[in-house]
Amino acid sequence: EVPTTTEETVTPLYRCDGVVMDEDLQRFLYEQLELHGIEWFFPYAIAQSTQESECDPTNVTNGLDYGLYQYRITFWAEVSERYGYKDADIFNPYIQIDIYVHQMAKRLTDYGCDVYETISRHYTSDWGTFNEQYVHDVMERYQKLERIR
Repeated sequence: EVPTTTEETVTPLYRCDGVVMDEDLQRFLYEQLELHGIEWFFPYAIAQSTQESECDPTNVTNGLDYGLYQYRITFWAEVSERYGYKDADIFNPYIQIDIYVHQMAKRLTDYGCDVYETISRHYTSDWGTFNEQYVHDVMERYQKLERIR
């Protein structure tokens, strides 16, 4: 029997370099991007998560950067409170996704950044210099994306 259109069949799913973000997290990420009118950014967000943490919400790098999108622990309290998540668990992937999407939407719409600048600012902050190597690495991941649904 052919399934009817549901959330599961509408949300695309991706694999990157053999890594697959949890399906529920991908669905949530897509829905959040859609709420902000930037669902087209979804493949870039998957590539960026693959670059940052191999899509692992429990990833820790150098004891400084945590979770799915590798937020710096020293910055987390400020950014999570700014988006309504005071004292949030840095390992909560849903909160990380929500904050990440708010930041990407702000950069793409309010600041008028292009895709490359938006990606770079995740690595360097909104005031940092453009990080060409980081953007290159994320775009390499983007080129390796495979749509699995």
